[in-house]
Amino acid sequence: MADSINIVVGRFYGDIDLADYKFLMAGLTADGWEVNQSMSTKRTGSDKITLTWKVSEDFTANSGKLNLELRAYNVVDGETKNILKYIMPPVYVRPTTNGKNGFVPDTAEQLLGSIVEATEQGLISLQEKMDDFSLDETNARLDKMENDTAIYLARPEVIALTKEEYDSTEHKNGSLYVIIREE
Repeated sequence: MADSINIVVGRFYGDIDLADYKFLMAGLTADGWEVNQSMSTKRTGSDKITLTWKVSEDFTANSGKLNLELRAYNVVDGETKNILKYIMPPVYVRPTTNGKNGFVPDTAEQLLGSIVEATEQGLISLQEKMDDFSLDETNARLDKMENDTAIYLARPEVIALTKEEYDSTEHKNGSLYVIIREE
């Protein structure tokens, strides 16, 4: 990564709220190579969206003029819709100390690289969550449920009977008999 650059855009474009839009930085090198990078870090405020562009090495692989375009789009039913384009001022990539910079991968390879990087980050995040996961809270809740059930089951059964019914039935151990008046 070369740098991280914060880009601030208005949250609203006319009557369109860009809060749910995705953003992509596209570049065209002096040699005609197209480079693209998804901008995954976004903070949305009440009237501004701040994007953090972690500049991929693909953007600095060729020296010379680099034309930039920020694209905003949303996906509806799996289809890309409403593409907005912000033309950015060009930047100039310096050559490396040993001459012209390296080869720029084609767009498909860049996309694959982005997918691999996102997958690696996702796996790292998943592993961290698995490492932090604990059953202590779940076990404590189960223990409380078990104790509550034991208390409930330990309570005597209350049986309401008339005196005549009480005298004529066999009595259960651990039950509480309440004699009621006949009416």
